[in-house]
Amino acid sequence: MKKNIVTLGLTLSVACLLNGCFTEDPNASNENRGRLIGGLAGIIVADKVSNDDKAPAVGAVVGSYVGGEMGRQQDQKNRDKAAQILNSTLAKASSTWTDDDNTEYTFTANQPYQNNGNTCRPYTLKRQLNGAASTKNGIACLSADKKVWQLT
Repeated sequence: MKKNIVTLGLTLSVACLLNGCFTEDPNASNENRGRLIGGLAGIIVADKVSNDDKAPAVGAVVGSYVGGEMGRQQDQKNRDKAAQILNSTLAKASSTWTDDDNTEYTFTANQPYQNNGNTCRPYTLKRQLNGAASTKNGIACLSADKKVWQLT
């Protein structure tokens, strides 16, 4: 049984490494990190509460799902914060916030311009987590239906 737990843990960790869970890249997803942390927590909890050899596998699946959903919700909150800045009528708009994981973000949108009939804005996203900072520069363009900002 313990061999199965180690195998599941290693499998989740390798999958997460391949998906970029442990990175300072501002594009990294809270959803991926949540899946890893939830999956590992699910393995540990299931192993402690059940003697069934299948429990850690079930715990990994359930924990990974729950953790991923929590991370996805945090990602959506961060996208909503960025959209508020992008929708600003100011030539240069900026906001700083800290998410539930104590990651600090500063999102700055510069002067909007028209590109093939779409409104676009250059932006800078600064992210600080555990003392490590990263910066991403990109362009956000408003979708044709004027509802969603697409960041590159």
